[in-house]
Amino acid sequence: MSKRTPDERTAWDILDACPVLHLAWIDPDGRPDLRPLHAARVGRAVYLHGAPVGEKTGALDQPVTLAGHEVVARIPSHFIDAERACPATTWYRSVHLRGTLRVETDPARRAAGLDALMRALQPEGGYRPLRADDPLYAGQLAKMLVARVDVQHIQGKVTLGQHRPSRVAPVLAGLWRRGDPDDLPAIERIRAACDPPDAALPAALRAPLDGVSLRVHPSPTDRAAALALLTPAYWNTHLPPEPVARGFDGARAWIGARDATGHLIATAGAMSDGRRGWISDVIVDPAWRGRGLGAALMRALLDHPRLRGCLSIGLRTRDGQPFYRRFGFTADPLPRPFSVAEMWLNRRP
Repeated sequence: MSKRTPDERTAWDILDACPVLHLAWIDPDGRPDLRPLHAARVGRAVYLHGAPVGEKTGALDQPVTLAGHEVVARIPSHFIDAERACPATTWYRSVHLRGTLRVETDPARRAAGLDALMRALQPEGGYRPLRADDPLYAGQLAKMLVARVDVQHIQGKVTLGQHRPSRVAPVLAGLWRRGDPDDLPAIERIRAACDPPDAALPAALRAPLDGVSLRVHPSPTDRAAALALLTPAYWNTHLPPEPVARGFDGARAWIGARDATGHLIATAGAMSDGRRGWISDVIVDPAWRGRGLGAALMRALLDHPRLRGCLSIGLRTRDGQPFYRRFGFTADPLPRPFSVAEMWLNRRP
């Protein structure tokens, strides 16, 4: 299958990412009906819950369709055309499935289905898991409708520019320029779907080395690799791992670099209130130093939407003053060898 019509595993992943699904069926009078609802799956069964009486009960023992979608990026027309309005669109992922809706009567499966729903709504936890034999939940489970759809057909769709490759480059440039909170993860998802050549990326995101790519939104594996690079850095050696992790997670601007295997080999982070910025962590794996990767990270970081409009950007460094001066940072003369210098880049309003 093409990436636009992905395989079944990806279709299930899309379903898991949809916070709300729509249930459609034909009511007893032959009229179509449609309702939004929360749902979650256990294996190949999709569970939903509700009151034992209500509109959804009209769909019981009926063929039903469930559908959901996830907007990845809102694309205004001016990303693509300077005058025409019609290119405006959204790029999204969607899924639809068909099956029969039935009441779940098995106590263990009822509890498992409802527990899956609660995990989907609050993945951070903080509650007692649902079990059929737990007195805390027994009364509630007995009164609640828990129904399942045994899926007979599922299909996903990914519309992230694969069908219009000529638009990928201007859309990526537009998302980078706009820089809304959802735009940076959207850039990475579009790149994963389309694998555009380096020349299609915004200039600030083009890597200086073959096989290396610059990234603007970290994945979970990026986070672990970044912390492995940052924890032994001299400015973090006095800290336990938890504050280093909080600093990485709290960065409003992040640029990373991955090698050809996808492993993170460099990371740079900064914080900003829109007027002033502060660069807190810039580091390149020792095996990759001396090849222009640090400079590429800095150029991308200074062009990051969270730092682009800042009138002043600061940092502290013990031994990197010559490197940062290349980007316009200045500092007072150091009072003694190896002391930490505070440096600032000031921009005109």
